[in-house]
Amino acid sequence: MLKTLKSRLTRAIYANPNLHMRFSGLNRLLGRTTPPAFSGWGMTTESSPPWVAGQGTLDRSFAAANDDLMKRLCEGTFLPTQFREESSLEELMKQLMWRHYLVYWSAHYASKSARTEKPTLVECGVCDGLTAFFACNGQSSADWRFHLYDAWEGMEGERLLASEKSLKGAYAFLSVENTKRNLAPFQDHLTYIKGYIPDTLTGDEHPAQVSWMHIDMNSAKATLGALEYFYDRIAPGGVILFDDYGVVGYSDTSATVDTFFEGRRGVLFPTPTGQAMFFKL
Repeated sequence: MLKTLKSRLTRAIYANPNLHMRFSGLNRLLGRTTPPAFSGWGMTTESSPPWVAGQGTLDRSFAAANDDLMKRLCEGTFLPTQFREESSLEELMKQLMWRHYLVYWSAHYASKSARTEKPTLVECGVCDGLTAFFACNGQSSADWRFHLYDAWEGMEGERLLASEKSLKGAYAFLSVENTKRNLAPFQDHLTYIKGYIPDTLTGDEHPAQVSWMHIDMNSAKATLGALEYFYDRIAPGGVILFDDYGVVGYSDTSATVDTFFEGRRGVLFPTPTGQAMFFKL
């Protein structure tokens, strides 16, 4: 009987956001707090993540992909040089799971919704291939292509705004060879384009139609260059995922994105992780 009353009371509290907020505040005041269901990279929530609570095929597939990544990290077949100073890669990957879930989800969604002959992905800012790993795993068909763009060199000062100058020389440790090793299981689907955007956006090796695009270049100028070149190639139903949109210190990037999409058909959805997704109509 007591258990039933407690269950009803809990449901009533969660059904009323204002009451829930007050009840949570009272618990914190009394020292009766429970660990959040997820906390990582600036996002904390009491709600159970989909890879834990979800029963759908996509949720289970993401969990399996994450388990595979953890296995590869332990075996040394995936080397994330970006996090070479981290004391616990396992703990860091747990903190990144919501961000990786949105990569996986959006790439999977775009592969089904974009009106293209076959799923075609683009990533500008590949680093060690961590997000690309999840985008690859999110593909449900056998026939797909992924074009990976990165300088795999240090960031150049003249390509940065004044607010970004502290990033000059960042990522000089990257190696395209290491990224290729990390993404070796998907090598038959991948094309690597090395160099700085927009300089590399010449020639005819670039896809004419794009289902999904990920932009993570820590640079407003480079972000704008990628959008100006690829936007018209994004098919209706396609998705553009931004990594830095809501992250502290990247207001110039978010302002650039907002300005670019003014008057264009689509919906920009900022997420609590700091990422943002643009759904092209």
